[in-house]
Amino acid sequence: MVGLKSSWFVSVGLLGGLAILACSSDNAPPGSGAGSSSGSSSGSSGSGSSSSGSGSGSSSGGVPDSGPPDLDAAPGAACPARTTGTDAVHIIMGVTWPGSVGTNPGSGTVHVWTRSKLTYGANNAITAVNTPCGSQVPDIQTTPIAGGAKVQPEFLPAVWESAAMGTAQATGTQSSFDVNSKVNIVSAPVLVGLSMTDPNAAWPAATAIQAVDSDGDGHPAITATPKSTAGYGLPPTSILQTNHADLLYIASRITSTLTGVRDTCDSQKGAAQVAAFDSHVVGCHIKGGGDCAPADSKFVDDNRTVYKVTGATFEAKTVSDTATCADVRAALPAH
Repeated sequence: MVGLKSSWFVSVGLLGGLAILACSSDNAPPGSGAGSSSGSSSGSSGSGSSSSGSGSGSSSGGVPDSGPPDLDAAPGAACPARTTGTDAVHIIMGVTWPGSVGTNPGSGTVHVWTRSKLTYGANNAITAVNTPCGSQVPDIQTTPIAGGAKVQPEFLPAVWESAAMGTAQATGTQSSFDVNSKVNIVSAPVLVGLSMTDPNAAWPAATAIQAVDSDGDGHPAITATPKSTAGYGLPPTSILQTNHADLLYIASRITSTLTGVRDTCDSQKGAAQVAAFDSHVVGCHIKGGGDCAPADSKFVDDNRTVYKVTGATFEAKTVSDTATCADVRAALPAH
């Protein structure tokens, strides 16, 4: 299990390339055991909201329809060898979050999608270039003192198709291309909306983030749009709730490992482990006004909801080399 602190109002999440946008719990480096996570239930494909820290999740944590792969299964049907390919990857994370002054406790499922461009080399080596392609997380229900509405920032589909979106390298191995063969993929830290001289260094404070416009919209980091339809509320930018943010600018880092088996020639499934899961709200935009003042952004960042990962699994499926992020999400929809 991954343990995280809790706070108010905002739940921001994104994952792709094994990347989730989320809130961080403390400044721990990847693999340190300090925790964070995200959720699911509401939010469409290519949208999301969540939180973060660092730690790990495995398939044993109660993720719906999950279960550890049979790594000892006998060799299955023979499959043709390949030199390159493209996979849609779908990570499913079971999460919980504690209650606070501003939010009710809850549990749910986070869905994250990645497009993985694969190269198969000698001795069953695998290299990959991963691109974030979407996330889906649960609503957060606020308490009466925080407005009593649901809060859910969404990442609109166009965000994931941006030519400015960064990628992350991954390496791994497989026992073969055949059914029941074993596959292990380790991703380098995935940075979305920021740059770091050392991606494995301690997670910086929000004010120290070197923001990068990863969705090419002219704003720092990556932009989330909080829902404002009936039953949903925009996150306030101060305790007085006189102003509310209609855009959030989010930076994130995640490091993960996938361990599974090929269940067909063109698909695989197994356990996902998350070694680091960090994020910050580095800025925002006030409804009816301009960009948030530093104090407003700090309030939103300080009061994001943080989750605990209780388990994670993944599934992957071969798609066209020209597949868009929309194609990736359609190939492996949330279930």
